[in-house]
Amino acid sequence: MRVGYFGYYLKHRQSGDKYIVDLRNFVRDFVASDDIAFKQQFTYNQENLLLLPAQGSTYLFVQTRDLEIVKRVKRGEWDADDIRRVLRGDQTVGFASYVSLNSEWLGTACRVMSPRHTAFAHLINSIFDKLQIPYDFILRSFHTQLPEDEVSSLDRVGRVSVEINHSSPAFPRVWSALTGGDGTELNDIAAMRIEVIPLRKRTADLKPNLQELVDSLPRDGLESLEARAKAEALDRMSDMYIYGAGALRSFIDVDAESQIPDAMASAARESAELREAIQEFRDEPDLESGTNASGLGISWSSAYGRYVDRPRQ
Repeated sequence: MRVGYFGYYLKHRQSGDKYIVDLRNFVRDFVASDDIAFKQQFTYNQENLLLLPAQGSTYLFVQTRDLEIVKRVKRGEWDADDIRRVLRGDQTVGFASYVSLNSEWLGTACRVMSPRHTAFAHLINSIFDKLQIPYDFILRSFHTQLPEDEVSSLDRVGRVSVEINHSSPAFPRVWSALTGGDGTELNDIAAMRIEVIPLRKRTADLKPNLQELVDSLPRDGLESLEARAKAEALDRMSDMYIYGAGALRSFIDVDAESQIPDAMASAARESAELREAIQEFRDEPDLESGTNASGLGISWSSAYGRYVDRPRQ
């Protein structure tokens, strides 16, 4: 099972100020809320999103179109263990991943069809919208990444790879170009990976093609954009990530689903690269760290209280 790592911060929608804020208490209180109808109203790509406690600050994150699962959770009949059992028995009803939330970063443990970090960010932003919290929740993947504006400085670009998930507006267009289909057959396809290979591998340069992708490719649903390229400071070709989750990943192997939270924690503790990435994230000059969530008005109890008190139309 693959674990990806992301720093997270909040951006004020009017001022543009950015804050590294610990959201563990907010998410914990949301998950523990007795208002099950509020918690079960959120969707992504027309599928229901469920966030359930697994262990500590690690949560089972479910994306499903099966209304029976939603109803049973809503009635309090099923918990995370029940859903895990159902999904193991019949993966057509939905998919699950694990989200381990920390003070300024999170890890996501995913299988091939599991809901990704983009779906989790969508959930948090949807909660903020519903509670009228004036911040955007933004994830920043931990990896070695080439800034988009430095693509033009590359000496040469070889193979280019693009991965898009089913939320990308390009997804049905690409599939239609390949098959002539109308998109109705895409329900069970999670993502596509496309490789662009130069005609003459040793001499061709795909830098103009890469630049065109950087300029034109929709970011919504874009999992990754990477290239085998040579930079001015390097004497050889290397894999460079221009967008999306890249080099900083862990892999965990467990015998039972219940072991996943501990395995995620162990993998994070053992990763020197992760510790370095977290420190670099803290030190970024455009992010204000050490800010208390409640000081920004981000408290579940107060925000939910205001939501309940607002008159309904």
